[in-house]
Amino acid sequence: MKKSHILKFIIFIEVLIIAYLLREIYTPKYEIMKENIPIRIVEKQSSNYTYYYENGPNLYVFFNDSPFGPLLFRTNSDGIRSEVNYSTSKNPNESRIGIFGDSFVYGATVNESDTFVKILEKKLNRLDCKKNYTVINFGVGGYDVPYMVELFRKKRTKYNLD
Repeated sequence: MKKSHILKFIIFIEVLIIAYLLREIYTPKYEIMKENIPIRIVEKQSSNYTYYYENGPNLYVFFNDSPFGPLLFRTNSDGIRSEVNYSTSKNPNESRIGIFGDSFVYGATVNESDTFVKILEKKLNRLDCKKNYTVINFGVGGYDVPYMVELFRKKRTKYNLD
């Protein structure tokens, strides 16, 4: 073998090792904190779409080594990003707002308390002491407008949204 071939082979191996190490450093690692609760998307048939999906119910996933810091993702029993199971009826002084959207609404890179949905809820409740505002996060990663509209049709009456 020529020296140039050997040198190219050594450089190739070094590049592979560096690529592997970079992948190990920058790939987020995650741990599922509760056993027997898989990460899943619930596939549902809908009257308007042959394929429709929502977040899976009762997820509790902790990403320890995310590039954004430790992240906790939870969904309640209805697949809503919240640790709270919302009642389908509301109090007389309560105003309910539903925010529908994609991963930006869901808050794919932040903890639940840091989503704009929760920040909006806190700010609204500070502004008006006579009313209690509940802002519900109906965000689902990958959603586009037709899916958002379909989810809105399904959830607006169930949760008595204003």
